[in-house]
Amino acid sequence: MNAFAVGREYFDPEMMQEVSIATGAQTAGNGAAGLGGKVRFSSKSPQDFLSADRSTYAAYKFAHDAGNASRLHSATGAWQSANSSNSSAPSALQSMLVVAKRDGAQTKTLGAVAPNPDDWRSQSVLAKLNWTIQKNRRLAFTIDHFEHDSQRAFSSRISPTYPQGVQQFANTDRQRFSVDYDHSLDASWIDHLSLRAYVQDAAQKDRSLAHYVLSGKANYRTIETAYLNKLKGLSLDAEKNVDRHALNYGLKFESSSSQRPWREDRLVIATGEHQITNKNRMADMDGKTIAAYVNDQIGFDLLGQRASVTPGLRFEQRKLNPKNLKTYIIGVPAAAKEIQAETSHFITPSVRFDVQHTPSLSSFAAFSRNTRPVSAAEKTGTYDSFSYTGTGQGYAILGNPKLKNETSQAIELGLNAQPHPALELQVSGFYNRYQDFIEYVIQAPDSVNYPTISYGLYRPENIGKAATWGAEFAAQLHFAHWLPEWRGTTANVAWGAANGTAENSKTGQRDFLPSVTPMKASAGLRYDAPSKHFGAGFNLVYVDGKQAPVDVVSGGGVTAARFAVPAYHLLDVSAYWRVYKNIKLNLAVFNLSNQKYWDYASSRKLAAMKDAKDLAAATEIERQVMPGRSVVLSAELSF
Repeated sequence: MNAFAVGREYFDPEMMQEVSIATGAQTAGNGAAGLGGKVRFSSKSPQDFLSADRSTYAAYKFAHDAGNASRLHSATGAWQSANSSNSSAPSALQSMLVVAKRDGAQTKTLGAVAPNPDDWRSQSVLAKLNWTIQKNRRLAFTIDHFEHDSQRAFSSRISPTYPQGVQQFANTDRQRFSVDYDHSLDASWIDHLSLRAYVQDAAQKDRSLAHYVLSGKANYRTIETAYLNKLKGLSLDAEKNVDRHALNYGLKFESSSSQRPWREDRLVIATGEHQITNKNRMADMDGKTIAAYVNDQIGFDLLGQRASVTPGLRFEQRKLNPKNLKTYIIGVPAAAKEIQAETSHFITPSVRFDVQHTPSLSSFAAFSRNTRPVSAAEKTGTYDSFSYTGTGQGYAILGNPKLKNETSQAIELGLNAQPHPALELQVSGFYNRYQDFIEYVIQAPDSVNYPTISYGLYRPENIGKAATWGAEFAAQLHFAHWLPEWRGTTANVAWGAANGTAENSKTGQRDFLPSVTPMKASAGLRYDAPSKHFGAGFNLVYVDGKQAPVDVVSGGGVTAARFAVPAYHLLDVSAYWRVYKNIKLNLAVFNLSNQKYWDYASSRKLAAMKDAKDLAAATEIERQVMPGRSVVLSAELSF
């Protein structure tokens, strides 16, 4: 109840053209450093709707999701100036506007306990203007706006402290502006140059209302908290191909400002007194980041086979400058004295080998090292209780300015084969080692430095190291190679399994890593008519059951049995029908068999029921049940 949730609704899927996932540690590139992988979002662009034969586009879409009673209304418009006499030349101007509005409620589940009520709505706008200055030069302007509002009632885990639960009003508002410049040229060091300048202002604000009872005294708490983040940046990416070298390199400069203000107006019901507290949940932090990367794909012959080696290197330097420390954790004076400005840097190398054994068989091996910098919250803390327990005694979650960055080393091997024109196969295996894991650990009482914290002090520490390993397999089958009348029919099969171990460097405990998800397999069949007038498909997913082992790193010494998440299978079906050239209907049914199941990632920490009368554990287990059968229907009108 004291978390005062900060949501993650920062974009609308309707604005996206593609979402891609790159697994493994990613070293080179201008994005954020990632230990286990990266997710790349590509928003829609005018060229997705326009062509040499089409200078205007307009569409309206309505969708309804029965799973959370949500509705979507979206409109898209695109326009370009007339093509030049050369029909292959790009247009001088292209513009696009996408507007989407949604509203809905809490997601229905098959659990015996009702989900927490939620009434939400969102609206988003994406506007782009592309200006082709010359055939080899382009300038693009983007405006991206997203806003999300919700009214939630937290009725779970109601205790005597919060006899009526908590009401929360949340708002997310994000604005982003960017300018992109692309230039293709024939220079000594550059074939293609991309520049981007961007500004983003994101604010997540929450207002929580609750009756609160402490030591028999009734209060009414109104708490306003927020996470405010501003970014300004400039990035440069360049490509150069010469002889056997394909060189990519770039620079990035980014400044950030983050704040976590917190204000409480506590009304003492018996006296009518207002007790107001203003403080920061996290030290205000300004940051500056400089990053540079380079990688070079070098082609060569290996025993008569085409091969390449791609070494890469990334350098990153980050400066953090805390501000307004007088308002940080006001009930713990010693906390602010720990926080100081600092500068840190790291270098991450990588190398990848690719061999084309035959036209239908290739293999690869990759090694990379990566780093996750310590966050501002981990450096400076997130919570204290002194606004309502009084400034005399309380508990707190502080940061740790002495934390080291988390690091990883990753090895991946793989094969890609096409033994028959109709069959494609991919198989890979990986092994990762992680060091300096950061987790929150309860501290021993410290009457000298923290005399006011007598009810518990938690701080993040570099407490553990871990290793993960696993394998993946995927196959695609195209029936048209055997049966021409089945053109457009494809089948897909995939399987993946992983495991891992963790070791607590402080206690010496070692066990399997609970966060590794269980084995998963899927199979799908898809048909798209050659005319693209209709299509249908189904996808069957099986996920193995798993009971989380003892968490030796972040379990806080908890050895009680966890909920054994059962295995499950899901069947999803979907279809589309272009009723007329301008009208398209889409239908999807998820969890067709209406199976009751749990997601391991969100349910692995639940306590197992001690016996049939353990209602507290049963309630929390039922609350985490996933949605049953749900139907999504959409209709799109385009011109």
